[in-house]
Amino acid sequence: MMCSYDCICLDGYVGDGKTCQDVNECQTNNGDCHPDALCTNLDGGRRCQCGAGFTGDGFQCTDVNECSNQRICHWNATCTNNPGSYMCTCNTGYKGNGNYLCMDIDECTENPRVCSASLGYNGCINTPGSYRCTCNSGFQTAGQNCVDIDECANNICSSFAECQNSIGSYRCTCRSGFVGNGLTCADINECIAGNECNSNALCINRLGSYECSCLEGFVGDGRRCEDVDECALPNICPSFTTCVNSLGLYKCDCGSGYILNNSKCNDIDECKAGRCSPFCNDINECLVNNGGCKNKATCVNNQGSFTCQCQSGFNLINRTICQDINECKEKSNPCGVNEECKNTDGSYECPCRAGYYRPASNMACVDWDECKDKPCHVNATCLNTIGSYTCTCKRGFTGNGSHCTDINECALDGICHSRATCTNVIGDYFCSCQQGFTGDGFSCQDVNECSLSNTTCPAFSQCVNSPGSYVCSCLNGTVVSNGTCVPPTSLCDPSCHSKGLCHLSPSGYQCVCDVGFDGNGVTCADINECQKDNVCPQNETECLNTPGSFSCVCRQGYTLIGQQCVGNENIYFSFLIKNNETKCLSSA
Repeated sequence: MMCSYDCICLDGYVGDGKTCQDVNECQTNNGDCHPDALCTNLDGGRRCQCGAGFTGDGFQCTDVNECSNQRICHWNATCTNNPGSYMCTCNTGYKGNGNYLCMDIDECTENPRVCSASLGYNGCINTPGSYRCTCNSGFQTAGQNCVDIDECANNICSSFAECQNSIGSYRCTCRSGFVGNGLTCADINECIAGNECNSNALCINRLGSYECSCLEGFVGDGRRCEDVDECALPNICPSFTTCVNSLGLYKCDCGSGYILNNSKCNDIDECKAGRCSPFCNDINECLVNNGGCKNKATCVNNQGSFTCQCQSGFNLINRTICQDINECKEKSNPCGVNEECKNTDGSYECPCRAGYYRPASNMACVDWDECKDKPCHVNATCLNTIGSYTCTCKRGFTGNGSHCTDINECALDGICHSRATCTNVIGDYFCSCQQGFTGDGFSCQDVNECSLSNTTCPAFSQCVNSPGSYVCSCLNGTVVSNGTCVPPTSLCDPSCHSKGLCHLSPSGYQCVCDVGFDGNGVTCADINECQKDNVCPQNETECLNTPGSFSCVCRQGYTLIGQQCVGNENIYFSFLIKNNETKCLSSA
């Protein structure tokens, strides 16, 4: 019996057994790998590996929710998870890349019209992530504009005054019978001056008013009093006398030379010594108590009488008292524009209102620029307004304008890049990137020291760049120190990956993955160089990935002879047996 054989290609290969070619399973339905996995063809098989942003065995891949790591985005940013990835977006009122930089937007500077004066605003205050518009005095914020404050609703005036609200202000006016500035009102004692009582009436002062009551012997409402004619009453005098009525009085006259005494008429002895005078002299009433003339009244003696006279600016009351005329009330607008009427004793003055001054005695009142007197803090800006001024702290300072203190911007989170140092100065600050980084301080990029020079590391090692630093790898898990290869330090916390290199940087000890690996140093994954294009340029070779590296090996059907891959046309059997790509089956 002759021995024969059949050659059958193994699983994962196709051919007649003498010639077998690898089946690329990845070309069909992604090699049965998960849609979010990468299929890598291997000799006689394939490998499924979940893509970046997914986790699993390659046949089943689940999206990694990067947003569950609260520190993955800037604290002023919002993380949005996407299949296999994520996105960091700065919150409203901030700008930046969202990952490590979200700076507050100064709406007041970038949009000067955000608090428009046409809406009643007088200023803008920037706040973290937002801004606030300030209103003029007498206004308050309501939504997106300023509305007038009704001060009268808060009973700001005296209870004896009338409150009149106006746009941005108010006015308090004391009621009739009271005097004051409206905030405080005092009762006017009309009985001292300025009443309408009859000269034959008694004035009684009341709160905010007064009453007039006719004296005994008179009748009326007090403002008009008429004499009572007592003689018209029956039996007012004895029948042997004559009733004589006088103003407010009456008498029972017994006739010339007699006087009524105890209801009898008795003779008057006119001849008693000293009763008669050889002549009569005028009495000067002005010599005693100024004749009863009061309050700057001048007494003028007349023959047998006297009169009280007032100076200009006074009215004569009750023929004896001079009362000041309040020209500010009696006259209509006695003063000019921007002037304030002030009553004085016997006259009035028109000084300039607060915030105004008179350049010369014959000139009108004009606005006074208070900013010339430098009333504000040295770090504040003075803005003159009509009749007043405002103080606003400069950028970089905070306060009420009269007192401004420096804002320490460096105390605010995220003001500079995470790899930058913040330095506060008076009224400002500046950011400078740390050693090993370059940029303006708000954005810092790592300096790749390995690309700066070919002599950064010794020839027997390879330079590995790390954030802010670099390390020289000996490609065997050791690093260069003092010209020789030594194990990496173990001072990194947390510890580095087995393929990570711990080394000292300007910011402290940190990890970086060795050559051929990718990651943050704490976790490192092999880089599959074979996925890159044209890694092995010769057609007779194919790429074989190895941990941390790769190699170019001869393709199927070729054998390495020296430095070249030579075809195996004349050594099929031994080649196939050697590479275990076919098997020989004996048959009967």
